[in-house]
Amino acid sequence: MVRVPLTPEQIEAGRRLGALFRETRAGRDPATVAHSAGISPETLRKIEMGRLPSPGFGTVVGLCAALGLPLDTAAGVWLGADPAPRTPPEARGTAGAAGTAGAGVR
Repeated sequence: MVRVPLTPEQIEAGRRLGALFRETRAGRDPATVAHSAGISPETLRKIEMGRLPSPGFGTVVGLCAALGLPLDTAAGVWLGADPAPRTPPEARGTAGAAGTAGAGVR
């Protein structure tokens, strides 16, 4: 079976996803995070550096679980959507919360 090369858009999406994982991991030990996600530290490093731009779904799910990162946030970054606001809805006031219903749905 021949693998179709990734498009430039897919490669860039992988770089964004890797950067999200790297930023979310922050100061945590890479080996501990990798082990918790069920992958090798080398695989984690490749994903974070964008050298593995298309990780498997199970790998993404495992990393999200290990990092406490919502899967929909990772999916949004992959799709190029703006990151979700970090401020909880109750802190944004009722007008902002009501005006965001359905936001981001394509």
